[in-house]
Amino acid sequence: MKKIIMTLITTMTFGISQSVDDLIISGKEKIENAIQSWNEQELLGARAHFERVLSLNDKSWLIHYYIAYCDNQLVNYSMSKQEKAKVKKYVNDGLDHLEEALEENPGFAEAYAMMSSLYGTKISVMPWAGFWYGPKSGKLMGKAMAMEPNNPRINLTNGISMKFTPEAFGGGVASAKLYLNKAAKLFEHDSPESIMPDWGHSDVYAWLGLIEMEAGNNEDAKTYFERALEINPKNNWVKNQLMPKIE
Repeated sequence: MKKIIMTLITTMTFGISQSVDDLIISGKEKIENAIQSWNEQELLGARAHFERVLSLNDKSWLIHYYIAYCDNQLVNYSMSKQEKAKVKKYVNDGLDHLEEALEENPGFAEAYAMMSSLYGTKISVMPWAGFWYGPKSGKLMGKAMAMEPNNPRINLTNGISMKFTPEAFGGGVASAKLYLNKAAKLFEHDSPESIMPDWGHSDVYAWLGLIEMEAGNNEDAKTYFERALEINPKNNWVKNQLMPKIE
């Protein structure tokens, strides 16, 4: 009965003319706008949108993924504000939703990659837990890469992970650049369905530029940042944080 009531409320909220696909597409736009304005309340609003769509019981595995994607962005926001309690909250919530997504669709490779990333974040806020979460994160990423080795978002996520993984454990800058450069090439031909994940193209150049900037190669970093802004002129991270450090 509760599910029926929630479905009726959701239908009244969105209107009967909107399909779940339409709601997913509009939700993706809400996430993108929130990321570009880097606004916590807008991120929470996008998350709430997908929570309401979830009650329609259609494509639930994908809705759970987008809720987790919102959680992942809220993790990044909370880390930038050094709000450790919020980081833990959104990491755990994101992992719960990805578990739900994979229970319904165990072939969804991008969910394994995001789960790997969130476990990596757990290690960053709880280093003592690396003994448990490090191998788990590695196995999840390995599974995602084995399933879709030419998925640009999975290669991007793996590249970011490698940047923060010690060389002794297979990470380091060289490994990061290997996957990031592969992702950059794959993004040139990335054309997912409108309801599927399509984020990351601009960000791959942001990460490549960040690596060069940290190495003192400012000219190369600037070239990467300019490419990122060609793809997405509204990229808040590059436009307002990274590029000013070069200029």
